[in-house]
Amino acid sequence: MFDNIIMGVIQVKSTGIVRKVDDLGRIVIPKELRKTMNIKKKDPMGIFVEGDNIIFSKYTSGCIFCGEIDDTFEFKGNTICYSCFKGMNKEAKYFNINKLKRLKSLRLIRGF
Repeated sequence: MFDNIIMGVIQVKSTGIVRKVDDLGRIVIPKELRKTMNIKKKDPMGIFVEGDNIIFSKYTSGCIFCGEIDDTFEFKGNTICYSCFKGMNKEAKYFNINKLKRLKSLRLIRGF
């Protein structure tokens, strides 16, 4: 029952830990397992069903702009990929240059 189980291409390793479901349908993930898997309080968890198995996985969302999952980072609570980040930098530079040109044309700044 606690042997390694192969599901698709992923090898699932049993921890040998058994937990009971409480009256509200909750299961406690052991502290050592949360620490090993880097699961923190309030982290979203994905729940999948494959046959008779329920699989919990730490939820990772993609880039808020393009949906890319790889090469992402968190910024102010949002996931952004590096490609969109580079695009935002280009847009920000373009916006700032045009803003400076407008201000100069209004003679609000000097020397641009």
